[in-house]
Amino acid sequence: MYQSHGLKKHPLYIVWTRIKQCCYNKNNKDYSHYGGRGISVCSSWIYNFKLFYDFCITNGWEKGLEIDRENNNFGYCPFNCRFVTRKDNNQNANRSKIWHVKGKVFNSSQDAADFFGAGRRTIMDWCNGYKSNGRSHPPKQGCWSEFRYKRIENHD
Repeated sequence: MYQSHGLKKHPLYIVWTRIKQCCYNKNNKDYSHYGGRGISVCSSWIYNFKLFYDFCITNGWEKGLEIDRENNNFGYCPFNCRFVTRKDNNQNANRSKIWHVKGKVFNSSQDAADFFGAGRRTIMDWCNGYKSNGRSHPPKQGCWSEFRYKRIENHD
């Protein structure tokens, strides 16, 4: 039986709809990064917006914050979701890296660049090496990057 909650115009209703689309709609442009990797929405949230809404309101959601999965290899469920800024959300993406630069560890190449007073591209070149004028330059000693999460292959 359908129960009206009167919240269809609330910003969280859009969030709820989008995460379900990313996880279950193979035609969604982001499906390969979510449902295609096995990311799902827990059974208590998938058909019950009000439970999702109540979780969000009691766990720190406010306008301007985004839902984030603490472990990017697990789905959307109460034990794995939190609300963070866009910057923090981007740093927790499946493609995000940890940057090791001169004995320090950074959550983004931009954080390292800010610390060293260098450009983001410079940090990337230090850690990954680069090519210039047909010549390869290896990474600087003590500089490298690694994916934050073990990559999971799409098995579709």
